[in-house]
This record gives sequence, C-alpha cells and structure tokens, in this order.
Amino acid sequence: MFYRPISKLYGRSIIQVACGKQHCMALTHDGQLFTWGENSSGQLGLGRVEPSFPQPLRSLCGIPLAQISAGGDHSFALSMSGAVFGWGRNNSGQLGLGDTEGKLCSLVLFSNVQTVFISCGEDHTATLSKGGTVFTFGSGCFGQLGHNSFIDELRPRVVTALWGSKVSHITCGRHHTLTLVHSSNTVYSFGRGQMGNGQQTNQCVPLPGNNSDYPKPKQERRIVVLEDRQIDRWIRECDTKQWKTIKKEIKRVFSSAACLNGSFIKKSCDGHYQTSTNFSGLDLESVRAAFERLAEKDKVLSEVKQLTLKEHSPKLENYCSELTDDFIKTLVELFRNPIAKIISQKTFNPQADITDEHLKKYVQVLQLVYKVNYFYITLHYIWQTLLSKATYNSEVQNDSNICAFVIDLQVVYSENLEKTDVNKRDFFHNVFQELLKPESKMFMYNDTKTLIWFPSEPSLPEDRYFLFGCLCGLVFYNNSVVNLPFPLALFKKLLNVQPSLEDLTEFSPVLGNLLFFFCDRKKFVEAYVDHAMNGSVERVFEEFRRGFYKVCDRDLVEVFQPEELRGVMAGSEECDWDILKQNVTYEGLFHPKHPTIISFWEVFDELSDRNKKAFLLFLTGFDRVPVLGMNQVKMRVCPRLPSTQDHLPEALTCHSLLQLPVYNTKETLQAKLTEALQHKRGFWDD
Repeated sequence: MFYRPISKLYGRSIIQVACGKQHCMALTHDGQLFTWGENSSGQLGLGRVEPSFPQPLRSLCGIPLAQISAGGDHSFALSMSGAVFGWGRNNSGQLGLGDTEGKLCSLVLFSNVQTVFISCGEDHTATLSKGGTVFTFGSGCFGQLGHNSFIDELRPRVVTALWGSKVSHITCGRHHTLTLVHSSNTVYSFGRGQMGNGQQTNQCVPLPGNNSDYPKPKQERRIVVLEDRQIDRWIRECDTKQWKTIKKEIKRVFSSAACLNGSFIKKSCDGHYQTSTNFSGLDLESVRAAFERLAEKDKVLSEVKQLTLKEHSPKLENYCSELTDDFIKTLVELFRNPIAKIISQKTFNPQADITDEHLKKYVQVLQLVYKVNYFYITLHYIWQTLLSKATYNSEVQNDSNICAFVIDLQVVYSENLEKTDVNKRDFFHNVFQELLKPESKMFMYNDTKTLIWFPSEPSLPEDRYFLFGCLCGLVFYNNSVVNLPFPLALFKKLLNVQPSLEDLTEFSPVLGNLLFFFCDRKKFVEAYVDHAMNGSVERVFEEFRRGFYKVCDRDLVEVFQPEELRGVMAGSEECDWDILKQNVTYEGLFHPKHPTIISFWEVFDELSDRNKKAFLLFLTGFDRVPVLGMNQVKMRVCPRLPSTQDHLPEALTCHSLLQLPVYNTKETLQAKLTEALQHKRGFWDD
C-alpha cells in the first residue's frame, strides 16, 4: 500500500482532519473547510456533485470553525461561537433536526447551550457543552445514546445519567460512546463494542470503567486569529528585517474572513455564544481598538488596507446581498455622523485642511450596500444620510459662470425676505414646467409627446443646457421632486452606464420595434443605438452633465442605480390614494367620522385623476409621488379657524397640512376645493 500527498491541499496548513465511512474533511489554518470522497447522502455538503479531489465548502465560508467531525455518512462542524452545522445522511435523526430527511447543509439549533465539542458515530452524534453536559441523538439501537433505551432520538437529548458530572471530553465509536470526567479520572461508556468495563452486551446507560490516570485531552488546533501581542510586534518590528515575515502574517489573518471573524468574537461573558441572526457576536469595540493600534504605523495599516480591499471587496458584495433590512439600517446609520460631520466642516470652513478621502470611502461603502440591496428602506436611509445634518447657503450668479452651488437653495420674494420651502417648491415646479414646454425649443419630443430627449442640432446656445444641468443638480441636492420626462437613458448616461436598445424603445417604441427585426445584425443595432443616444447628442449632453456635476458630487450621485436616480429626482406617477387616506392624521375637532371629513373624502373620490394630482401639488408642493412611495406623504387635516362658508381650503406644503373650513354642505366643500385647486399658486403667477 502506498500513500501520496493530496495535490489539491498541497501548500495549505491543515490543522484538523476527520474521516467518515467513505469521506474525509480537512480544516485549514485560515478557516477553509475541504471535503472529498463518497457523496451519496450529501455528506460532503457540496450538493449532489461527486468531486474527484478536495473541494472547499463554500456554504460555511467566513464562519470561524473551531472543530470538525465525520460520521458514517454525515458530517458536522462547530463554530467558535458554538453554532453547530450538520449535513448528510439523516435516516436515524443523526443531524438532530427533528426529522429523518437528509440535508445538504443545516444548522442544528441548541437553545441556551454553549457547545464546545462534537463527535460522530456511524449513525449517531454526541455534543458537549461548556458546562460539561452531554447531548446525544440519532440511532439508539445499540444503546449508544445512553438514554436507558434502544430507540432513536431525532433531536439532541441530555444524557441525564451524566448530569452534574461535568464531562470534559467525548468521543464516538461506530456504535458506542465514551465520555471522560477528568476531575475523577473516570471514563463512562455506553453502546455496543469495546466498553472497557468487561461488559459484552449492548449497554444503554453510561457505566464507569476502571479508574486510571488518564491524560488531559489535547486541545484541537485552532484557526489563526489576530492577537494583541501580534499587533504590538508588528508595530515594533515593521521597520526591521522582520517586515517580510510580518507581511505574511498580515496576509494570513486579513485575507481570511473566517480568521477576521474569529479574531473579534465577543469573548466577555461568553457573548459569542449568543450569536444569532439578530446578534452578530462580534466585539466592535475590540475592532476599533485593534485598528487604532494598527494605525500607529502607516506602513502596517496601508498593508492591511490594501490586502483587505483586494481580498474581500467581491465577497463583501455577496455578503451585503443577504443582509436584513434592519441590519442594513444599522450599518447605514453607523456612517451618518462621520459623513455629516465632514460635509459640514467642508461647508462652514472651506479653508480647513480636510481631505475628501474618508468621505469617499464612507460613500463607497454605502454604494456597495445599496448596489446589492434594492430595498427602498435602504434607499431612504442612504438618501437621508447624505442630506441630513448638512446645511448650506446658496449663492447663484446671474450668468452662466456659477461660482458655488450648495445644498439648501433659498428662494425669497424681493419684497418679502421670508425664507420658506413653499417658494422653493413653487420655483422648481414652475421653472421646469416652463423649460419643458415645446415652445422653449430646448428638447425634442417623441411621437406620443410623453418623453423628451436632447436635440442633435440645438437651436439654442449650448450653455442653456449647462444651466439646465445645474438646475437638475439643485433638484437632486434639495431633495425635491420635479417632472423630468426623460427616458431611463438620461440617468444611465449620468452614471456612465451605456444605453441599450430597450432605452431607445422606451423613447420611440416604433423605432425600437423596427430595430428588433435586425437583432441578427447585432453590430448594426448597437451602432444605431449608440449614435441615437450618444453620438448625435454628445455636445449638448456633455454640457448638461457638466452643469449637473458642477452642483453634485459625483461620488454621492453614484450611490444610486439609474432607476433609483430617476426615482429620487422625478418621483413616480403611481399614486396609491388609499395609502394617502390611511396615513392621514386629524387635528382639533376633526376625526374620521366628522361630517366635513366624510364629505371631503367623498368629494376627493369623485375628482378626476388630473385633479387628484392637482390636490397632491396643492398639499405638498409636488405633483409627483416621492420615490419612497405615498407612505412618505404624511397628510394632516385641521379646521381653518376662523373661517366662513366663503373661505377656501388652505395648505401648508412644508407640513402637508390641509386647513379645511367646516362647510355646511358637501356641495359647498366641492365648489371651494375645486376653486382652491385652480387658484394661482405662490409667487409665480402673481
């Protein structure tokens, strides 16, 4: 019989090996678990494949494993936080899941149990808790579970005969189990086979063997983790000849997600044993302390940074896609204060020596999170983070040479210097309404007059498009919503995403459908789309882009996907009026059953779609629904006091507050509301 090294594992430092009936497992020092061999029952955890050489178990990638064990045709892995993973054959319940169905990879849940060791027999499994309690499950036909019976157990069950004995070690044979109580140097055995106590029959309760001076079991070798003394040595010796060795050590720890997680588990009060979907089990304070120490030497921190970005950026994207909304919310909130602080410092003290590097890094993290999570709740928190706690003053020149644009645009009457958001919303609404009219000759319309695009031969000076881009940038920064009837291609181009045939079809369905007949001539179609959406309008669009980014920071804009950028700036035309009604709060003498309120909603339901949108404009200053949906419109209704039957309803758009006179009849309410909706708004038409 000959032996030879396994080429797939060559060069890897193996710290643990486990062998089953016809399969093997190996755990490396950097936390990777490899399996190979027979896979008829899924015991490799690789699905239904039959690999001819060791394969990494990707389903456990990043989890810091403490121990592995292989049974007959099933396998187990134990994490440093006490999570127990099992997969493979389950005909006798040896996975402890409460059934007999085989699993490709499952988590065995132990309530309030701090598991520290696990061992597998042919068809049964035993686990040991930190307090010395033994659990067994699976096949019991030979008494190997120690429950004074010969039946199978589908879930982990305490071996009550060993309760209070503080077992220090366990191990399973094919059909028997041994436990060691080190304090008394006693081995207890149960099951079938070599019991060591003279018994030859099947034994279903733990019986002690002859006392002997048993050596204390050796600790399993663990994966590499970052230690304080290691950091101290890196800081101390990084400028010596040891730097080459230090770089290897840094790579060993920081290239492995499992090693990083294992380095920062919450050890105090056994906090890591509480790890769950709601609790990470990580000690973020120790993370902060470790990186503060690493930052004492730029050379060390730079090596860590480069290695982390190189090794984990692609993995982080996959990880972010699996985060829950609540965790994403917490993650985004974590970046709120530093982002707001940097923006405020740069605004109020432009001469301060503040680098953009940190701001860009923070935004890149948020961009990564948002890129793989298309949940509006995420968009909401990112958007509010970028806008909150940063107040700017706006100074706009009267010519095209714009010196500075800032977030909080202020629009005031020349005869009344009162500052209010009402004026700003009126300004945006009306100026875009004027600019987008066909009479302005700024844009070309599609056949249905529903969408616009840039002209290839503009009849107006190109600097007009620069100014239009500046206005769009102000809309973005002022968290306003305006009617921008452009196809998605505009927002793609702002984000350097190439428009496609679908985008051309959105603008011109007839032309797009015609080009679909040439789908076999791919280069021709691509060239045509590129000319229509890029080449023919290049000069005009570049002026628009230049103006837009004169106002907006590119890194902030690129947080969004094209669809969301359009939603943020242009809102949505999908109006769910039922949600508007559900979210209304009534103040003063009004309540849902008040006659005036009942009449109001009856009148509202009878309005045309156009007049309902006119009401939304009257109430909020926007005639489009915010990107986060109608839930964001928190309408309030209160009595207008004092008032008569001749008074019109009024609205405070800043607060979405409708001030409604108490009308005597539904007909009066209908007439006055209609008149209010057709009334001239703000300063624009005065």
